Amino acid sequence: MTVAYHPDLTGKLVDVTRTKALDSSHGPVLSAPKKQSRDDSVMARMFGMVELQLQIGGRLVTDTEMETMAERYPLSKSAAVLCKIGPAFLEPLDDDKATADEAMDNEEVMLWMKRRMA
Repeated sequence: MTVAYHPDLTGKLVDVTRTKALDSSHGPVLSAPKKQSRDDSVMARMFGMVELQLQIGGRLVTDTEMETMAERYPLSKSAAVLCKIGPAFLEPLDDDKATADEAMDNEEVMLWMKRRMA
């Protein structure tokens, strides 16, 4: 003998005029751009920490080590800007001209020395 079971389809009443609020119990709710910038910041810090760890030995980081770091910590364009790496930040090795930052540093040193001598 087969018994047919029919579930109660009336269910409970739901008030559709109320919306579910965002759950901020684990911290603030971030928009997509803010979340991306936070992720980029974390990746940039990790990249910088690994680079610092490699430099602690008192030597420059080799190209193979940089490639390994780039594979382990893939950076978006904005994170690369935070780390100041990439073609925009490369300086030619044979160029003896001072960059804008170096020129400004040299001017500050010269002003400091003049004040000290006076």
